[in-house]
This record gives sequence, structure tokens and C-alpha cells, in this order.
Amino acid sequence: MKRYVLTRPYRPSNGTEGDYFEERFCGRCERDRKWRESEGKTEGCEIHVMMLAYDERNTACPEEWVEDVDDTSSYAPPKTARCTAFIEEGRGSKAEAAEKASKATRRLVRTSEYASP
Repeated sequence: MKRYVLTRPYRPSNGTEGDYFEERFCGRCERDRKWRESEGKTEGCEIHVMMLAYDERNTACPEEWVEDVDDTSSYAPPKTARCTAFIEEGRGSKAEAAEKASKATRRLVRTSEYASP
């Protein structure tokens, strides 16, 4: 059974928190595999690049990085912080990851399927 929770945009509060999040998700995601494997580092996940380029108040900022609204943990990053487009490397294609991200951002009420790696 799927569990849906109310979410809010997530943005790491500092570089250490961002590194931890990237290691936990981007560093193991099928969407960003090309960046890790290429020598020129010219291809990769658009979500990751856009998160680095835009402030969360900018409409161009991706909506895939989220945390639960009711997360009151004092952990950094919050325990519920996640990327809704995450597909573990070797378990899916970039097309599947793009479809998953598209479904997550089309929801009228910001909710996401809870899946923690």
C-alpha cells in the first residue's frame, strides 16, 4: 500500500548537508550516472544542476527535492529529505526516472510517495 504525505520543498542549509544529500541520492541515482562516468562531466541529472543554479523561490527551481511538512527532527539533513525522482543505479532507466519525476511534480497538492533509500 502506498503512503502519501504532505511535503515542502527541501534545500540543504549548508555545504555539508548538501554533500550528505548528494551522496545519499545523486551519488547512487540512475539519472546522474552519466555525469559520474563521463570524463568531461557534461551530461547528468538536470534536477541536480538546477538545484545548484537556482534559489528555491525561483520558479525554475525543481520541485523534486522535498521533505515532509511534519518533519520536526533536529537532524541535518532532515530524516525525510529525499528526491522524488530517485531511482537506484542499476534498477531503472533515465526514462523511468523522468516519468517518476513528472508524476511527482504534476500533483495539485504537493504530496509524494515516501521512499527512503
